[in-house]
Amino acid sequence: MKITLISTSTFPSDQGLRTLSACLEKAGHEVLMIFLPLVEDYMRRYTKKELEEIWNKSKNSELVGIGSMESTTGRAKQLIDLFQNNNVPIVWGGPHPTFFPEKCFKMCNIIAVGEAEEALVELADKMEKKEDISMIKNFWIRKDNKEYKNEVRAPPNNLDVLAQPDFDIEDQWILEHGKLIPFEERHFAGMLFFQTERGCPQACSYCTNNILRALYEDKADLLRTHSVDYVISFFRKIKNKFPSIKTIDIRDETITVRKTDWLREFSRRYKKEIGIRMKCLAEPATMAFGDVSDEKIRLLVEAGLTDIIIGIQSGSDRLNKEVYNRFITARHVLECAKIINKYKDKLTVMYDVISCNPYETNEDIIQTIRLLQKIPKPYFLSVNNLIFFEGTPLYKKAMDDGLIKTYND
Repeated sequence: MKITLISTSTFPSDQGLRTLSACLEKAGHEVLMIFLPLVEDYMRRYTKKELEEIWNKSKNSELVGIGSMESTTGRAKQLIDLFQNNNVPIVWGGPHPTFFPEKCFKMCNIIAVGEAEEALVELADKMEKKEDISMIKNFWIRKDNKEYKNEVRAPPNNLDVLAQPDFDIEDQWILEHGKLIPFEERHFAGMLFFQTERGCPQACSYCTNNILRALYEDKADLLRTHSVDYVISFFRKIKNKFPSIKTIDIRDETITVRKTDWLREFSRRYKKEIGIRMKCLAEPATMAFGDVSDEKIRLLVEAGLTDIIIGIQSGSDRLNKEVYNRFITARHVLECAKIINKYKDKLTVMYDVISCNPYETNEDIIQTIRLLQKIPKPYFLSVNNLIFFEGTPLYKKAMDDGLIKTYND
């Protein structure tokens, strides 16, 4: 099968789409990848000329896959219309169709719900053999005026069964200044974003991880991890192929949930075999427990960790527990900060907080300020406006309480 995969994401690393491409190619299919980031104006839509270029590049495809988040749905809809109006089979996947399949199914005849690596290979195989595709798990399919809303399959608990993401940029294109040009190493801007694990130990009320947790209940482990071998061999390949990449940003929800044995082996090999700057994310609950957490941070810093982002969200224990469903206290934050501060000469830390929350009282705000005053300096602070993402527990609460009436709310 000749297949085109299109990313509407901001960052051209796009591990999800690149993993899909690698799995398809491993199964013998031919994949063209197109990245459409629009970094110069995130909110705009594709122009008629840009859509014509996209069509000319991919019009011979027998199947087109489009990935989008909620924030890039408008652009995804332009592409869906482009290909469906020209009778090219199209499948729409990514976070948005996974979280809101009913809404997305109205716009596209095939949507992918959940992790789609194995499902997309099955779809391509069946289409190539002219076999029936209506009952493939993970897909909602509209065919011959009938709708088939299939359940999700159990995703692999061993993530190593997935092919390593496709970074063979020789057959990849990117939109730059209104034109599709061959993808070049410079488009990575010196940084690789990568997840070594899927899942999150937290169940924060504002987060779409709740939807994934419910989708895969009794079908998969809560946390699924690549082996150290998989991760290090992939990083080594990227380092050798793209010398300009000087930073690896590990985007696991919280790397400190990882078992210490995994981190010991990873850190030892990363320092020896990779040896470039590393960034990561974490949260206080998995970092506030003395010697074990201290060792985890020490191992990562020795391996090359230079930057860490830690989610506080609020200094109010009431707000964290009752509204955000985060069992993280101000005491946890200060214990975590004490550990981080030991490495202040080598490690830059940024703390995240959430603002503009209608459930937050003046006293909650004051408690957050007081906590921030107690955290050892230096640190960066990232203040983020609360957004009610549709389908999350906090969205449902805000709807019930009358705080949300329209999409703009």
